[in-house]
Amino acid sequence: MDIYLDTNLWNHLFKQAIDAEELLPALDTKALRLVLGDESIYELLRTFPLCGQRSPQTAMDLFSYLKNFTARPIPIAKTNMELMASEMSALVRNEKAIDPFVKQGDHDLIHAVIEGVAHGEVSDRERNHIAWRVIQAAANRAGQIQHLKDEVVTRTYLRTISTEQLPDWLNRETKGQVARDHLAWEIQQYFNESTREDAYEYAAALQVRPHFRAARGIIRRTLYYNWRCAHRDSIPGDLYFDSNHVLNSTYCDIYATEEAAQAEYAGHLLSAATRVKIYDRAAFPSIANWLLSLAP
Repeated sequence: MDIYLDTNLWNHLFKQAIDAEELLPALDTKALRLVLGDESIYELLRTFPLCGQRSPQTAMDLFSYLKNFTARPIPIAKTNMELMASEMSALVRNEKAIDPFVKQGDHDLIHAVIEGVAHGEVSDRERNHIAWRVIQAAANRAGQIQHLKDEVVTRTYLRTISTEQLPDWLNRETKGQVARDHLAWEIQQYFNESTREDAYEYAAALQVRPHFRAARGIIRRTLYYNWRCAHRDSIPGDLYFDSNHVLNSTYCDIYATEEAAQAEYAGHLLSAATRVKIYDRAAFPSIANWLLSLAP
């Protein structure tokens, strides 16, 4: 059983000084396996003071701890768009399943990045990528808010969908033209060489195959974003990053986080194959004991 940890839980493991060499074998005896996401790596990397305003020691200590896990090694989830790329390749090969984790060579490269940060080394590539992700999230949020300000008819319609009606509406709209249009746009943006026709062909094929969970999750996040923004006239600043984590866990058995608020929407983005579990520090002072308690 694969457990994807949100960034806050990696921080808890670090702060509680949970020994990887003790935890991982204990989890293994219960057929549990921790999964590190690309999203968590870059979110943790944001603790590194890229402009030199403060000491990098905290980030260095955090990544020194993290490398004990990637050295074992634990599986690392592909990025969300890499997951969808794998689904597109599976379509071409007429396969129903994908490998959601990075291959050994890429795993070694990621481990090397983590080891570098542990020694206070952050490359220009990593710095630029962090900046790009922050800009992307801000632009996405601002664009979404402005879109629904301009599209009064759409906003009015979305406000007629109640919280109780949301699950059925998402199920229905996931199969619709608007969802297909957005997925085709995502494909064309990410794969620059894709033509509009190819992007729509892939989108249509992925849309009717719910076992390809990354494409399904990307569609449903967009729909949920629209609905939530229409009802609240805004979107929390961290929702984009948090939902990236949720999507990154889509091929795992459990998405684990401490943020109870994520339970409000995580289940809407994930398939029934992935359960959402909220860490309760009051009930389990030791996160290691809580993780072990997730065994069926």
